[in-house]
Amino acid sequence: MEHAELISGAFNDVKKALFGWNNLPFWIKLFLQIVIPVAAGILAATIILQLIVKPVLVNVLVNDNFGFTENGLTYMLQFAAVFFGYFCIFLVPLFQGFLYRLIRTDKFPKAGNQMALFFSGWRVNIVCLFYAIPMLVIYLIFAALYLFLTGRITGILTAGSTFLGLVLFIIYAAILFASLIIVALFAVISLVHVARGASFKQAFSIRNSMMIIKRIGWYNYLLCMVICAILVLFLSVIFLGIGLSVTGVLPASIIVVRAYIFLLIPVLIFCCRYVTKVYDVGTLPVKEDTEDFDDF
Repeated sequence: MEHAELISGAFNDVKKALFGWNNLPFWIKLFLQIVIPVAAGILAATIILQLIVKPVLVNVLVNDNFGFTENGLTYMLQFAAVFFGYFCIFLVPLFQGFLYRLIRTDKFPKAGNQMALFFSGWRVNIVCLFYAIPMLVIYLIFAALYLFLTGRITGILTAGSTFLGLVLFIIYAAILFASLIIVALFAVISLVHVARGASFKQAFSIRNSMMIIKRIGWYNYLLCMVICAILVLFLSVIFLGIGLSVTGVLPASIIVVRAYIFLLIPVLIFCCRYVTKVYDVGTLPVKEDTEDFDDF
């Protein structure tokens, strides 16, 4: 499998679809499919929390018994509103629906028919939720184990308890990260397999996903996923650094987040195209060479 050729093909697809002034409106349309649900969610949650919930909480919690302040409640409720706004990317998965459509077809799809994108996006969400279940179970088990062990260490040992707690946290984080990688590997290949024409129920068969990865080759598939992860992490780290440098300046923070989302779109499209090409090359039957070279 020639990964350089597949990467070049995926990049050319992104270049033809997004880069250039003529394609800028399409890029902006994809951007709005993410930003509009977030903005609507933040606005709706802010109105409800600040105008309805906050007065009730102020009457109950702002007193000498609880020690809350009105400004503190305002900040906490606004943080909850922002969290809900970004959660709307999951609730209104228009962009996920576009990515699903992108994987399904060899041609570059349009971003119209919002209702169809919504339902396609929820197909993506359902598969991700299914594979997130073991991740959640692992998280809860090790979180409880970590809290239990650190509590016992704090209660029994005084010297060195901080160091042992740090070691346990590192182990816990490493296991959680490894679990996330394993879950992501199966979730991605399942989505690609379904989008390329398989029955939707096959997305929930781990054994079937394992067989597909074996056909592609663990090396080829892992190399593809590593390259995609590096691209996403590289962009994320850059904007995380920029975001930390403007912490406390709200307009600048909003601009940084919006710019990150805008530039993340071509990266995710590239990853979808790349994974799809790897899937196709790895699963399509190998053509036999029937040419006769006796004359050479």
